[in-house]
Amino acid sequence: MKYIENQLLTVKDVAQFIGFNVDWIYKKITKGEFPKPIKLGKSSRWVFSDIQEWINNLIKSQQTQGE
Repeated sequence: MKYIENQLLTVKDVAQFIGFNVDWIYKKITKGEFPKPIKLGKSSRWVFSDIQEWINNLIKSQQTQGE
């Protein structure tokens, strides 16, 4: 699936996109290591660009550790 910058994703969408399960995502949010969702009533949604930024930062931190 192709996502657009400001598209809102469900936790299942995020899990599929990053390749980790839903429990892992919520554990990382609790630890402050993953973007928090936007609350829309009882629903949680993530902005695609926030997830993409998290991935980019993860890649950068891995590259700097290897130097």
